[in-house]
Amino acid sequence: MAIPELTPLQKYEQFKNSSPQYKKMSFSQVCSIMVEQKILTAAETQELSKSLFSAGFNSNATIDLMSSSTYEPFGLSLNNQNNKTKPSNYVELPKKHHSVVTSLELNNDGKVNLNTFTLSALKSTYPSDKYSVQQFKDTQFSTIVVKDNKENVVLSVTDTIQGKSITFHSGKDSYKSVQVNKLGEIEFYVVAEPVGDNVRMKRFNPNDRFPNNTFELYPDGSRLMTNIDSKTGKIRFEDFWKKGANSATWSIEYSDGKPYKKVQGDKVEYILVNDLDKDITATNAIGLPTTRSSLSDNVLKRITYENVLETLDEYKNSTGRDLI
Repeated sequence: MAIPELTPLQKYEQFKNSSPQYKKMSFSQVCSIMVEQKILTAAETQELSKSLFSAGFNSNATIDLMSSSTYEPFGLSLNNQNNKTKPSNYVELPKKHHSVVTSLELNNDGKVNLNTFTLSALKSTYPSDKYSVQQFKDTQFSTIVVKDNKENVVLSVTDTIQGKSITFHSGKDSYKSVQVNKLGEIEFYVVAEPVGDNVRMKRFNPNDRFPNNTFELYPDGSRLMTNIDSKTGKIRFEDFWKKGANSATWSIEYSDGKPYKKVQGDKVEYILVNDLDKDITATNAIGLPTTRSSLSDNVLKRITYENVLETLDEYKNSTGRDLI
């Protein structure tokens, strides 16, 4: 048995309820988006306009889905306490929001509707008596900035080559930013917050539990970058950059989440080799040779196929003994 196609009115209601931005838009604005996305045809829009008009709606006004006059033509009613009486077959789909960037609403397929972040859509979402919505363009990018009456930035949207960068601001150095490609798929997101006088940013892949990078910015313009295994949460390397420098002042490579090698200018310190030598040459309480438990619990886990040759060579260079 074939599944009957939704009527224009059912399509309109479903689409209108899919995002809070749409609820603040006029009938014509919502329909224009639906036509653009090929959800409705121009003929269906005219049919829908006539049906709403005959039901007592003004097609040029914003439809309030919480008012009793909105629901009554469809067999629904509201009492004075805004308790909805709905038919038994009425199904209300729950809203989907990003798990971390909770201000970002997602479609049922987990994608972002980029049409809700255009200049016209944001002007409809943010009333002009409380917000200012302005667009700034340069040779490469176009950015829309939404500010409240106190000139605080609450939202900024930048068009990029890949899609859009959508940032929700909650303070001077506090924000959550999402990079979305042109298909509405989230590529990555960044969470930033002040830590004392510094600002720490964490960059996440959409499906990972741990960030893959953190950046700590200092008041003097220097920064510390830490690269993390987003599957295990263990540090892979970190480096420190001074403001305006062309290379890192120092960097540390990690193995199994612990320091392996530190490079600072022309000086290289093999931390793993030093730890290894301490474990191998350890003695017990009466001075007899022994090995510490950390040899297997700590050091050997840090020797990998990527650093084993370098570790063997450096051990021989620094101690004169062949570890093999």
